[in-house]
Amino acid sequence: MYDGVNCNNNCFTIVGTVIDTPSMKGIANADVRLYFNEDQSLSIFRNTKYVGRTSSDANGKYQFRFDGSSLSKSTNGYYFIKITEQAYFLDTYINRLNNSFQLDSSHFNKTEIKNFILFRNAKLNLRIKGAALATDHVTVSTDFGGLPTGWVIKGRRTIDTSFTIPVGGDIYTRVYLDFAKNGVAQRIIDSTKVPQQTTGQMIISF
Repeated sequence: MYDGVNCNNNCFTIVGTVIDTPSMKGIANADVRLYFNEDQSLSIFRNTKYVGRTSSDANGKYQFRFDGSSLSKSTNGYYFIKITEQAYFLDTYINRLNNSFQLDSSHFNKTEIKNFILFRNAKLNLRIKGAALATDHVTVSTDFGGLPTGWVIKGRRTIDTSFTIPVGGDIYTRVYLDFAKNGVAQRIIDSTKVPQQTTGQMIISF
């Protein structure tokens, strides 16, 4: 269906840059794959078609160019792109506007720009310690640039629990601990910068 070069009519062209965080420079040799879903249902039986793959160049740029005549006939379908590079991961929330999109005949012979921001691989060992509180739960959330990820810890007991979570390397990760003490809402905020390809350590006591 796609060879990346030969398309003479009814062409869809998708270009973009795979971007490193925090340098905001292009990432070379990222594997970029394009797929098409014929409908927008969440069913595991939906028909997903593999359209093609390419790699980002030395400046992080990639391009897809293919005949969209047959795929454009599906009015409910959408495209999505998967990007992998061994030292990075893709945050689907921060890239949500580019990671799923529709193309129809009005897009023939036009260029669509879809840039993607990747984070450097790192991990954080997070330990939460606290005395028993008269509250049903304690909430922990983390944020390193995308949608915060959170957990709920059962309260009314002594807490000493640990998580190992993926975080963006070489940028600050913020950790929020929310709970109630003597009927008053409390929040503890801490942050750390974990070097790429390493595992950081953080202990929050309350």
